Amino acid sequence: TEAPPPPPVLLTTTKSGVLPVLPPPTGAPFAGLDTLQGAIISPLPPNASYTPVNGPAPSQTNQPATTYIATLPDYMFNPLVGDVVQGTIAAVGTVDGVQFTVNITNLPSQAAFGPFNWHIHAMPVPSDGNCTATLGHLDPQNGGELYKCNTAAPQNCQVGDLAGKHGGKITTEGSFSTSFVDSFLSTEEGSPSFFGGLAFVLHTGNTTRITCANFEA
Repeated sequence: TEAPPPPPVLLTTTKSGVLPVLPPPTGAPFAGLDTLQGAIISPLPPNASYTPVNGPAPSQTNQPATTYIATLPDYMFNPLVGDVVQGTIAAVGTVDGVQFTVNITNLPSQAAFGPFNWHIHAMPVPSDGNCTATLGHLDPQNGGELYKCNTAAPQNCQVGDLAGKHGGKITTEGSFSTSFVDSFLSTEEGSPSFFGGLAFVLHTGNTTRITCANFEA
Protein backbone atom coordinates (compact mmCIF):
# COMPACT_ATOMS: atom_id res chain seq x y z
CA THR A 1 0.00 0.00 0.00
CA GLU A 2 1.46 3.31 -1.08
CA ALA A 3 1.33 6.38 1.14
CA PRO A 4 -0.65 9.39 -0.11
CA PRO A 5 1.15 12.46 -1.47
CA PRO A 6 2.83 14.61 1.18
CA PRO A 7 0.83 17.53 2.62
CA PRO A 8 1.63 21.12 1.61
CA VAL A 9 4.25 22.94 3.66
CA LEU A 10 3.89 26.64 4.46
CA LEU A 11 6.97 28.55 3.31
CA THR A 12 7.63 31.23 5.93
CA THR A 13 11.04 32.55 4.82
CA THR A 14 12.77 33.17 1.51
CA LYS A 15 14.41 30.13 -0.04
CA SER A 16 16.78 30.18 -2.99
CA GLY A 17 15.24 28.59 -6.07
CA VAL A 18 11.71 28.92 -4.68
CA LEU A 19 11.36 32.41 -3.22
CA PRO A 20 14.71 34.22 -3.55
CA VAL A 21 13.28 37.64 -2.65
CA LEU A 22 10.33 38.88 -0.61
CA PRO A 23 7.26 39.91 -2.59
CA PRO A 24 6.64 43.64 -2.96
CA PRO A 25 6.16 46.06 -1.34
CA THR A 26 9.64 45.78 0.12
CA GLY A 27 9.53 45.24 3.85
CA ALA A 28 5.93 44.01 3.88
CA PRO A 29 5.16 41.20 6.35
CA PHE A 30 5.73 37.79 4.81
CA ALA A 31 2.43 35.91 4.80
CA GLY A 32 3.83 32.59 3.57
CA LEU A 33 3.09 30.41 0.55
CA ASP A 34 1.99 26.79 0.24
CA THR A 35 4.69 24.55 -1.20
CA LEU A 36 4.87 20.87 -2.04
CA GLN A 37 8.12 18.96 -2.55
CA GLY A 38 9.99 22.25 -2.87
CA ALA A 39 7.64 23.93 -5.38
CA ILE A 40 5.14 26.75 -4.85
CA ILE A 41 1.64 25.39 -5.41
CA SER A 42 0.00 28.67 -6.48
CA PRO A 43 2.57 31.19 -7.74
CA LEU A 44 1.60 34.81 -8.32
CA PRO A 45 0.75 36.05 -11.85
CA PRO A 46 3.61 37.09 -14.16
CA ASN A 47 5.34 40.32 -13.16
CA ALA A 48 6.76 42.28 -16.08
CA SER A 49 9.15 44.25 -13.86
CA TYR A 50 10.68 41.24 -12.10
CA THR A 51 14.18 40.05 -13.00
CA PRO A 52 16.11 37.12 -11.48
CA VAL A 53 18.59 37.74 -8.69
CA ASN A 54 21.49 36.91 -11.03
CA GLY A 55 20.04 38.85 -13.95
CA PRO A 56 18.34 37.64 -17.15
CA ALA A 57 19.50 34.34 -18.63
CA PRO A 58 22.03 34.83 -21.44
CA SER A 59 21.08 33.70 -24.94
CA GLN A 60 22.63 30.36 -25.94
CA THR A 61 23.40 30.22 -29.68
CA ASN A 62 25.69 28.06 -31.82
CA GLN A 63 25.26 25.09 -29.51
CA PRO A 64 27.17 21.82 -29.93
CA ALA A 65 25.06 19.50 -32.10
CA THR A 66 24.79 16.85 -29.40
CA THR A 67 21.49 15.03 -28.91
CA TYR A 68 20.17 14.31 -25.42
CA ILE A 69 17.13 12.11 -24.81
CA ALA A 70 15.16 11.57 -21.60
CA THR A 71 13.18 8.31 -21.83
CA LEU A 72 10.47 7.93 -19.20
CA PRO A 73 10.75 4.63 -17.26
CA ASP A 74 8.24 1.77 -17.40
CA TYR A 75 7.11 2.43 -13.82
CA MET A 76 5.70 5.41 -11.97
CA PHE A 77 7.53 7.14 -9.13
CA ASN A 78 4.08 7.91 -7.73
CA PRO A 79 1.89 4.90 -8.63
CA LEU A 80 -1.23 6.46 -7.08
CA VAL A 81 -2.06 8.09 -10.42
CA GLY A 82 -2.68 4.62 -11.85
CA ASP A 83 -1.29 4.97 -15.36
CA VAL A 84 2.33 4.43 -16.41
CA VAL A 85 3.25 7.52 -18.42
CA GLN A 86 5.50 6.78 -21.38
CA GLY A 87 7.44 8.94 -23.78
CA THR A 88 10.63 10.72 -24.74
CA ILE A 89 11.95 14.25 -24.56
CA ALA A 90 14.65 14.71 -27.20
CA ALA A 91 16.88 17.76 -27.46
CA VAL A 92 19.66 18.69 -29.90
CA GLY A 93 21.93 21.73 -30.03
CA THR A 94 21.50 24.08 -33.01
CA VAL A 95 22.73 27.49 -34.12
CA ASP A 96 19.60 29.07 -32.62
CA GLY A 97 19.60 27.26 -29.28
CA VAL A 98 18.30 23.80 -28.33
CA GLN A 99 15.62 22.11 -30.44
CA PHE A 100 13.24 20.02 -28.29
CA THR A 101 10.82 17.33 -29.47
CA VAL A 102 8.42 16.11 -26.77
CA ASN A 103 6.21 13.03 -27.08
CA ILE A 104 4.34 11.81 -23.99
CA THR A 105 1.56 9.20 -23.92
CA ASN A 106 -0.70 7.43 -21.42
CA LEU A 107 -1.17 10.50 -19.22
CA PRO A 108 -3.33 10.06 -16.11
CA SER A 109 -6.82 11.56 -15.87
CA GLN A 110 -6.82 15.33 -16.28
CA ALA A 111 -9.85 15.66 -14.00
CA ALA A 112 -8.18 13.78 -11.17
CA PHE A 113 -4.53 14.81 -11.52
CA GLY A 114 -4.06 17.53 -14.16
CA PRO A 115 -3.00 19.85 -15.53
CA PHE A 116 0.56 18.48 -15.68
CA ASN A 117 3.63 20.66 -15.27
CA TRP A 118 7.00 19.72 -16.82
CA HIS A 119 10.48 20.99 -16.10
CA ILE A 120 14.19 20.28 -16.15
CA HIS A 121 15.45 19.89 -12.59
CA ALA A 122 18.78 20.80 -11.05
CA MET A 123 19.96 17.27 -10.20
CA PRO A 124 19.86 13.88 -11.95
CA VAL A 125 17.54 11.02 -11.05
CA PRO A 126 19.51 8.60 -8.83
CA SER A 127 19.69 4.88 -9.57
CA ASP A 128 16.70 4.17 -7.29
CA GLY A 129 14.44 6.38 -9.45
CA ASN A 130 13.67 8.87 -6.68
CA CYS A 131 12.23 11.93 -8.43
CA THR A 132 12.33 13.94 -5.19
CA ALA A 133 16.14 13.71 -5.22
CA THR A 134 16.25 15.88 -8.35
CA LEU A 135 15.63 18.90 -6.07
CA GLY A 136 14.19 22.08 -7.64
CA HIS A 137 14.12 23.42 -11.17
CA LEU A 138 17.30 24.23 -13.07
CA ASP A 139 17.59 27.93 -12.20
CA PRO A 140 21.14 29.31 -12.47
CA GLN A 141 19.79 32.88 -12.52
CA ASN A 142 17.90 32.31 -9.21
CA GLY A 143 14.60 33.54 -10.55
CA GLY A 144 12.59 31.41 -8.15
CA GLU A 145 8.92 30.48 -8.39
CA LEU A 146 7.20 33.46 -6.75
CA TYR A 147 5.95 34.71 -10.12
CA LYS A 148 4.74 32.59 -13.01
CA CYS A 149 6.94 32.66 -16.10
CA ASN A 150 6.35 35.75 -18.23
CA THR A 151 6.35 34.39 -21.79
CA ALA A 152 6.98 37.91 -23.10
CA ALA A 153 10.33 37.86 -21.28
CA PRO A 154 11.49 34.20 -21.25
CA GLN A 155 15.01 35.30 -20.26
CA ASN A 156 13.59 36.09 -16.82
CA CYS A 157 11.94 32.68 -16.37
CA GLN A 158 13.64 29.76 -14.66
CA VAL A 159 15.93 28.23 -17.28
CA GLY A 160 14.49 24.76 -16.62
CA ASP A 161 10.84 25.87 -16.75
CA LEU A 162 9.96 24.22 -20.05
CA ALA A 163 6.22 24.45 -19.48
CA GLY A 164 6.30 28.12 -18.52
CA LYS A 165 8.32 29.14 -21.58
CA HIS A 166 6.76 26.78 -24.13
CA GLY A 167 3.01 26.44 -24.01
CA GLY A 168 2.10 26.00 -20.36
CA LYS A 169 0.94 22.96 -18.41
CA ILE A 170 -0.27 19.88 -20.27
CA THR A 171 -4.07 20.02 -20.52
CA THR A 172 -4.72 17.37 -23.19
CA GLU A 173 -6.21 13.97 -22.40
CA GLY A 174 -4.07 10.89 -22.92
CA SER A 175 -1.12 12.23 -24.86
CA PHE A 176 0.94 15.34 -25.52
CA SER A 177 3.44 16.32 -28.18
CA THR A 178 5.20 19.55 -29.05
CA SER A 179 8.42 20.92 -30.50
CA PHE A 180 10.21 24.20 -29.92
CA VAL A 181 13.61 25.89 -29.76
CA ASP A 182 14.79 27.04 -26.34
CA SER A 183 17.27 29.91 -26.51
CA PHE A 184 18.46 29.73 -22.90
CA LEU A 185 19.35 26.06 -22.34
CA SER A 186 22.71 24.70 -23.47
CA THR A 187 24.27 21.49 -24.80
CA GLU A 188 27.75 22.83 -23.96
CA GLU A 189 29.28 21.07 -20.96
CA GLY A 190 30.37 23.53 -18.30
CA SER A 191 27.68 26.09 -19.12
CA PRO A 192 25.41 27.00 -16.15
CA SER A 193 22.51 26.22 -18.50
CA PHE A 194 23.83 22.77 -19.51
CA PHE A 195 21.16 20.12 -18.92
CA GLY A 196 22.95 16.94 -20.03
CA GLY A 197 22.61 14.31 -17.30
CA LEU A 198 19.93 16.28 -15.47
CA ALA A 199 16.33 15.21 -14.91
CA PHE A 200 13.11 15.85 -16.77
CA VAL A 201 10.27 15.75 -14.23
CA LEU A 202 6.50 15.53 -14.78
CA HIS A 203 4.22 16.88 -12.03
CA THR A 204 0.52 16.66 -11.21
CA GLY A 205 -1.52 19.83 -10.87
CA ASN A 206 -0.52 20.24 -7.21
CA THR A 207 3.21 19.81 -8.09
CA THR A 208 3.50 16.17 -6.90
CA ARG A 209 6.23 14.42 -8.91
CA ILE A 210 4.92 11.37 -10.75
CA THR A 211 7.71 10.36 -13.16
CA CYS A 212 11.18 11.49 -14.18
CA ALA A 213 14.13 10.58 -16.40
CA ASN A 214 17.65 11.84 -17.08
CA PHE A 215 18.80 13.42 -20.33
CA GLU A 216 21.39 11.04 -21.77
CA ALA A 217 23.64 11.73 -24.75
